[in-house]
Amino acid sequence: MATFNIDSQDIYMFLFICIVKNILTYFKAFREDSFRWPSFLLILLFNAILVYANWGLGLFSWIRHTYGAQPEVVFVYWILFVFVFLTPFIIQSFFSQDFTHFRKGFFYFFILFSTFIFSLRFSYYHFNGWLSFFYGESLHKIFWARIANSIFRLMLVVVPIFLFWILFERKKQAFYGCTTKNFTLTPYFFMLLFMLPLIFLASTQSDFLGAYPRAKYLYIYQIQNPEHWKYFTVYELFYGLDFFSIELFFGGFLLLGAIRILGPNAILSAATFYVVIHFGKPMGEAISSFFGGTILGVITFYGKSIWGGFIVHVGIAWMMEFGAFLSTWLKQ
Repeated sequence: MATFNIDSQDIYMFLFICIVKNILTYFKAFREDSFRWPSFLLILLFNAILVYANWGLGLFSWIRHTYGAQPEVVFVYWILFVFVFLTPFIIQSFFSQDFTHFRKGFFYFFILFSTFIFSLRFSYYHFNGWLSFFYGESLHKIFWARIANSIFRLMLVVVPIFLFWILFERKKQAFYGCTTKNFTLTPYFFMLLFMLPLIFLASTQSDFLGAYPRAKYLYIYQIQNPEHWKYFTVYELFYGLDFFSIELFFGGFLLLGAIRILGPNAILSAATFYVVIHFGKPMGEAISSFFGGTILGVITFYGKSIWGGFIVHVGIAWMMEFGAFLSTWLKQ
Protein backbone atom coordinates (compact mmCIF):
# COMPACT_ATOMS: atom_id res chain seq x y z
CA MET A 1 0.00 0.00 0.00
CA ALA A 2 1.31 3.41 -0.91
CA THR A 3 2.06 5.85 1.90
CA PHE A 4 2.20 9.62 1.81
CA ASN A 5 4.41 11.79 4.00
CA ILE A 6 3.14 15.32 4.39
CA ASP A 7 5.21 17.54 6.65
CA SER A 8 4.26 20.86 8.18
CA GLN A 9 6.09 22.78 5.44
CA ASP A 10 3.83 21.21 2.81
CA ILE A 11 0.77 22.16 4.84
CA TYR A 12 1.93 25.76 5.25
CA MET A 13 2.72 26.02 1.55
CA PHE A 14 -0.73 24.67 0.65
CA LEU A 15 -2.39 27.14 3.03
CA PHE A 16 -0.29 29.99 1.67
CA ILE A 17 -1.27 29.19 -1.94
CA CYS A 18 -4.95 29.01 -0.94
CA ILE A 19 -4.73 32.32 0.92
CA VAL A 20 -2.90 34.10 -1.90
CA LYS A 21 -5.47 32.76 -4.37
CA ASN A 22 -8.23 34.09 -2.13
CA ILE A 23 -6.60 37.53 -1.92
CA LEU A 24 -6.13 37.60 -5.68
CA THR A 25 -9.89 37.14 -6.05
CA TYR A 26 -10.30 40.39 -4.07
CA PHE A 27 -8.14 42.28 -6.57
CA LYS A 28 -9.98 40.67 -9.47
CA ALA A 29 -13.27 41.86 -7.97
CA PHE A 30 -11.81 45.36 -7.46
CA ARG A 31 -10.66 45.48 -11.09
CA GLU A 32 -14.08 44.42 -12.34
CA ASP A 33 -16.06 46.66 -9.98
CA SER A 34 -14.31 50.02 -10.18
CA PHE A 35 -10.69 49.98 -11.40
CA ARG A 36 -9.93 51.96 -14.55
CA TRP A 37 -6.41 52.83 -15.64
CA PRO A 38 -7.18 56.42 -16.75
CA SER A 39 -8.78 57.32 -13.41
CA PHE A 40 -6.07 55.48 -11.44
CA LEU A 41 -3.28 57.33 -13.25
CA LEU A 42 -5.04 60.67 -12.73
CA ILE A 43 -5.42 59.89 -9.03
CA LEU A 44 -1.70 59.02 -8.93
CA LEU A 45 -1.00 62.44 -10.46
CA PHE A 46 -3.24 64.06 -7.84
CA ASN A 47 -1.24 62.31 -5.12
CA ALA A 48 2.01 63.50 -6.69
CA ILE A 49 0.69 67.07 -6.60
CA LEU A 50 -0.21 66.65 -2.93
CA VAL A 51 3.27 65.32 -2.14
CA TYR A 52 4.85 68.25 -3.99
CA ALA A 53 2.55 70.73 -2.23
CA ASN A 54 3.80 69.44 1.10
CA TRP A 55 7.51 68.71 0.56
CA GLY A 56 8.07 71.20 -2.26
CA LEU A 57 5.92 74.10 -1.10
CA GLY A 58 5.70 73.36 2.64
CA LEU A 59 1.90 73.01 2.92
CA PHE A 60 1.88 71.13 6.21
CA SER A 61 4.48 73.44 7.77
CA TRP A 62 2.49 76.47 6.63
CA ILE A 63 -0.72 75.17 8.22
CA ARG A 64 1.03 74.44 11.51
CA HIS A 65 2.87 77.77 11.50
CA THR A 66 -0.23 79.80 10.61
CA TYR A 67 -2.97 77.98 12.55
CA GLY A 68 -1.11 75.54 14.83
CA ALA A 69 -1.84 77.42 18.06
CA GLN A 70 -5.45 78.23 17.17
CA PRO A 71 -8.60 76.09 17.38
CA GLU A 72 -9.38 77.07 13.78
CA VAL A 73 -6.77 74.55 12.65
CA VAL A 74 -9.45 71.86 13.10
CA PHE A 75 -11.52 73.46 10.33
CA VAL A 76 -8.46 74.01 8.11
CA TYR A 77 -7.72 70.28 8.30
CA TRP A 78 -11.40 69.53 7.78
CA ILE A 79 -11.47 71.50 4.51
CA LEU A 80 -8.24 69.83 3.39
CA PHE A 81 -9.51 66.33 4.21
CA VAL A 82 -12.84 66.86 2.42
CA PHE A 83 -10.97 68.04 -0.69
CA VAL A 84 -8.49 65.17 -0.55
CA PHE A 85 -11.10 62.48 0.02
CA LEU A 86 -13.67 63.79 -2.46
CA THR A 87 -11.37 64.53 -5.41
CA PRO A 88 -10.44 60.88 -6.22
CA PHE A 89 -14.11 59.95 -5.93
CA ILE A 90 -15.06 62.68 -8.41
CA ILE A 91 -12.32 61.49 -10.80
CA GLN A 92 -13.60 57.91 -10.67
CA SER A 93 -17.20 59.03 -11.10
CA PHE A 94 -16.22 61.08 -14.17
CA PHE A 95 -14.65 58.08 -15.90
CA SER A 96 -17.46 55.71 -14.92
CA GLN A 97 -20.12 58.34 -15.69
CA ASP A 98 -21.92 57.33 -12.50
CA PHE A 99 -23.01 60.40 -10.53
CA THR A 100 -25.91 58.86 -8.61
CA HIS A 101 -24.14 59.25 -5.25
CA PHE A 102 -23.98 63.03 -5.66
CA ARG A 103 -27.78 63.19 -5.61
CA LYS A 104 -28.00 61.62 -2.15
CA GLY A 105 -27.93 63.82 0.94
CA PHE A 106 -26.46 61.05 3.07
CA PHE A 107 -23.41 61.00 0.77
CA TYR A 108 -22.47 64.53 1.84
CA PHE A 109 -23.33 63.87 5.48
CA PHE A 110 -21.04 60.84 5.57
CA ILE A 111 -18.08 62.67 4.00
CA LEU A 112 -18.45 65.72 6.25
CA PHE A 113 -18.94 63.60 9.36
CA SER A 114 -16.03 61.23 8.72
CA THR A 115 -13.52 63.94 7.76
CA PHE A 116 -14.50 66.10 10.74
CA ILE A 117 -13.83 63.16 13.09
CA PHE A 118 -10.32 62.81 11.76
CA SER A 119 -9.66 66.55 11.72
CA LEU A 120 -10.32 66.49 15.48
CA ARG A 121 -8.02 63.52 15.95
CA PHE A 122 -5.33 65.09 13.75
CA SER A 123 -5.26 68.25 15.87
CA TYR A 124 -5.60 66.52 19.25
CA TYR A 125 -2.67 68.49 20.66
CA HIS A 126 -5.06 71.41 21.23
CA PHE A 127 -6.62 69.36 24.03
CA ASN A 128 -3.35 68.87 25.94
CA GLY A 129 -4.42 71.47 28.48
CA TRP A 130 -7.54 69.44 29.31
CA LEU A 131 -5.62 66.20 29.52
CA SER A 132 -3.06 67.63 31.95
CA PHE A 133 -5.76 67.21 34.62
CA PHE A 134 -5.03 63.45 34.54
CA TYR A 135 -1.25 63.59 34.90
CA GLY A 136 -0.50 66.91 36.61
CA GLU A 137 3.10 68.00 37.14
CA SER A 138 4.66 64.67 38.14
CA LEU A 139 8.25 63.69 37.36
CA HIS A 140 6.93 61.42 34.60
CA LYS A 141 4.68 64.10 33.11
CA ILE A 142 5.86 63.55 29.53
CA PHE A 143 5.27 59.80 29.79
CA TRP A 144 1.74 60.15 31.19
CA ALA A 145 0.94 62.91 28.70
CA ARG A 146 1.79 60.55 25.82
CA ILE A 147 -0.34 57.77 27.30
CA ALA A 148 -3.28 60.13 27.87
CA ASN A 149 -2.96 61.44 24.31
CA SER A 150 -3.07 57.90 22.88
CA ILE A 151 -6.24 57.08 24.82
CA PHE A 152 -7.83 60.40 23.88
CA ARG A 153 -7.06 59.96 20.18
CA LEU A 154 -8.59 56.49 20.34
CA MET A 155 -11.78 57.80 21.93
CA LEU A 156 -12.07 60.66 19.42
CA VAL A 157 -12.39 58.02 16.69
CA VAL A 158 -14.15 55.10 18.38
CA VAL A 159 -16.95 56.97 20.18
CA PRO A 160 -18.42 58.91 17.20
CA ILE A 161 -18.00 55.92 14.86
CA PHE A 162 -19.74 53.66 17.36
CA LEU A 163 -22.62 56.16 17.66
CA PHE A 164 -22.88 56.32 13.86
CA TRP A 165 -23.01 52.52 13.72
CA ILE A 166 -25.73 52.38 16.37
CA LEU A 167 -27.85 54.94 14.53
CA PHE A 168 -27.40 53.85 10.91
CA GLU A 169 -25.62 50.51 10.44
CA ARG A 170 -26.23 48.24 13.45
CA LYS A 171 -28.81 46.12 11.65
CA LYS A 172 -26.86 46.01 8.39
CA GLN A 173 -23.38 44.85 9.42
CA ALA A 174 -21.02 44.01 12.29
CA PHE A 175 -19.07 46.88 13.83
CA TYR A 176 -17.03 47.94 10.80
CA GLY A 177 -14.80 44.96 10.25
CA CYS A 178 -14.28 43.99 13.90
CA THR A 179 -15.01 40.37 13.08
CA THR A 180 -12.88 37.24 12.74
CA LYS A 181 -15.26 35.53 10.33
CA ASN A 182 -13.32 34.07 7.37
CA PHE A 183 -10.14 35.70 8.72
CA THR A 184 -6.70 34.07 8.79
CA LEU A 185 -3.40 35.46 10.07
CA THR A 186 -0.98 33.75 7.71
CA PRO A 187 -0.82 36.18 4.72
CA TYR A 188 -0.28 39.17 6.97
CA PHE A 189 2.68 37.58 8.72
CA PHE A 190 4.16 36.88 5.28
CA MET A 191 3.70 40.58 4.46
CA LEU A 192 5.53 41.55 7.66
CA LEU A 193 8.31 39.11 6.87
CA PHE A 194 8.69 40.69 3.42
CA MET A 195 8.85 44.19 4.97
CA LEU A 196 11.46 43.27 7.58
CA PRO A 197 14.65 43.82 5.48
CA LEU A 198 13.21 47.01 3.95
CA ILE A 199 12.53 48.48 7.38
CA PHE A 200 15.97 47.64 8.72
CA LEU A 201 17.48 49.23 5.61
CA ALA A 202 15.39 52.35 6.22
CA SER A 203 16.52 52.45 9.85
CA THR A 204 20.02 53.33 8.66
CA GLN A 205 18.79 56.50 6.91
CA SER A 206 19.05 59.91 8.58
CA ASP A 207 15.56 61.13 7.62
CA PHE A 208 14.07 57.96 9.08
CA LEU A 209 15.98 58.39 12.34
CA GLY A 210 14.85 62.01 12.40
CA ALA A 211 11.26 60.77 12.83
CA TYR A 212 11.76 57.44 14.65
CA PRO A 213 11.63 55.97 17.17
CA ARG A 214 8.57 57.89 18.28
CA ALA A 215 9.45 56.88 21.83
CA LYS A 216 12.44 59.24 21.68
CA TYR A 217 10.00 62.03 22.56
CA LEU A 218 10.03 60.62 26.08
CA TYR A 219 12.96 62.94 26.66
CA ILE A 220 13.66 62.04 30.29
CA TYR A 221 14.34 58.35 29.52
CA GLN A 222 17.46 56.79 28.01
CA ILE A 223 17.69 53.66 25.87
CA GLN A 224 20.91 52.65 27.64
CA ASN A 225 19.23 52.58 31.04
CA PRO A 226 17.45 49.20 31.67
CA GLU A 227 15.33 50.87 34.35
CA HIS A 228 13.71 52.99 31.66
CA TRP A 229 12.76 50.10 29.37
CA LYS A 230 9.49 49.57 31.24
CA TYR A 231 8.39 53.07 30.24
CA PHE A 232 9.32 52.48 26.61
CA THR A 233 7.44 49.15 26.63
CA VAL A 234 4.24 50.67 28.04
CA TYR A 235 4.53 53.58 25.63
CA GLU A 236 4.85 51.23 22.63
CA LEU A 237 1.78 49.24 23.72
CA PHE A 238 -0.31 52.41 23.84
CA TYR A 239 1.32 53.60 20.62
CA GLY A 240 -0.26 50.49 19.08
CA LEU A 241 -3.70 51.85 20.03
CA ASP A 242 -3.16 54.61 17.49
CA PHE A 243 -3.05 52.02 14.74
CA PHE A 244 -6.26 50.39 15.86
CA SER A 245 -8.04 53.74 15.67
CA ILE A 246 -6.48 54.46 12.26
CA GLU A 247 -7.42 51.03 10.92
CA LEU A 248 -10.93 51.31 12.34
CA PHE A 249 -11.31 54.70 10.67
CA PHE A 250 -9.69 54.06 7.28
CA GLY A 251 -10.37 50.36 6.90
CA GLY A 252 -13.56 49.99 8.88
CA PHE A 253 -15.45 53.25 8.66
CA LEU A 254 -14.32 54.82 5.36
CA LEU A 255 -14.56 51.51 3.48
CA LEU A 256 -17.03 49.19 5.17
CA GLY A 257 -19.15 51.98 6.62
CA ALA A 258 -19.38 53.52 3.16
CA ILE A 259 -20.22 50.38 1.18
CA ARG A 260 -23.80 51.44 0.46
CA ILE A 261 -22.78 55.09 0.06
CA LEU A 262 -19.52 55.05 -1.91
CA GLY A 263 -18.93 51.42 -2.88
CA PRO A 264 -15.43 50.28 -3.98
CA ASN A 265 -14.65 53.82 -5.20
CA ALA A 266 -13.93 54.60 -1.55
CA ILE A 267 -10.71 52.52 -1.70
CA LEU A 268 -8.60 54.98 -3.71
CA SER A 269 -10.18 57.95 -1.92
CA ALA A 270 -9.23 56.47 1.45
CA ALA A 271 -5.71 55.67 0.21
CA THR A 272 -5.24 59.30 -0.90
CA PHE A 273 -6.57 60.54 2.44
CA TYR A 274 -4.07 58.17 4.06
CA VAL A 275 -1.19 59.85 2.21
CA VAL A 276 -2.07 63.25 3.65
CA ILE A 277 -1.99 62.10 7.27
CA HIS A 278 1.67 61.14 6.65
CA PHE A 279 2.64 64.71 5.78
CA GLY A 280 4.62 65.09 9.02
CA LYS A 281 6.69 61.95 8.30
CA PRO A 282 9.43 61.09 5.77
CA MET A 283 8.36 61.61 2.14
CA GLY A 284 9.10 58.00 1.16
CA GLU A 285 6.74 56.78 3.86
CA ALA A 286 3.96 59.03 2.57
CA ILE A 287 4.42 57.90 -1.05
CA SER A 288 4.44 54.21 -0.12
CA SER A 289 1.37 54.71 2.07
CA PHE A 290 -0.79 55.21 -1.05
CA PHE A 291 0.13 51.81 -2.45
CA GLY A 292 0.03 50.11 0.94
CA GLY A 293 -3.28 51.78 1.71
CA THR A 294 -4.72 50.65 -1.63
CA ILE A 295 -3.61 47.03 -1.16
CA LEU A 296 -4.90 46.80 2.40
CA GLY A 297 -8.02 48.71 1.38
CA VAL A 298 -8.89 46.10 -1.26
CA ILE A 299 -8.28 43.27 1.22
CA THR A 300 -10.37 44.98 3.92
CA PHE A 301 -13.20 45.98 1.58
CA TYR A 302 -13.70 42.53 0.10
CA GLY A 303 -12.59 40.52 3.13
CA LYS A 304 -14.87 42.54 5.46
CA SER A 305 -12.33 42.54 8.31
CA ILE A 306 -9.93 45.18 9.65
CA TRP A 307 -7.74 42.77 11.64
CA GLY A 308 -5.36 41.97 8.77
CA GLY A 309 -4.74 45.65 8.16
CA PHE A 310 -4.27 46.26 11.85
CA ILE A 311 -1.74 43.43 12.19
CA VAL A 312 0.30 44.73 9.23
CA HIS A 313 -0.03 48.32 10.38
CA VAL A 314 0.99 47.85 14.00
CA GLY A 315 3.56 45.19 13.04
CA ILE A 316 5.35 47.55 10.66
CA ALA A 317 5.13 50.38 13.21
CA TRP A 318 6.71 48.27 15.95
CA MET A 319 9.39 46.97 13.58
CA MET A 320 10.19 50.58 12.64
CA GLU A 321 10.41 51.48 16.31
CA PHE A 322 12.66 48.52 17.06
CA GLY A 323 14.87 49.20 14.03
CA ALA A 324 15.26 52.86 15.01
CA PHE A 325 15.91 51.91 18.67
CA LEU A 326 18.61 49.47 17.59
CA SER A 327 20.22 51.88 15.15
CA THR A 328 20.19 54.70 17.73
CA TRP A 329 21.62 52.44 20.41
CA LEU A 330 24.44 51.17 18.17
CA LYS A 331 25.46 54.72 17.22
CA GLN A 332 25.82 55.82 20.85
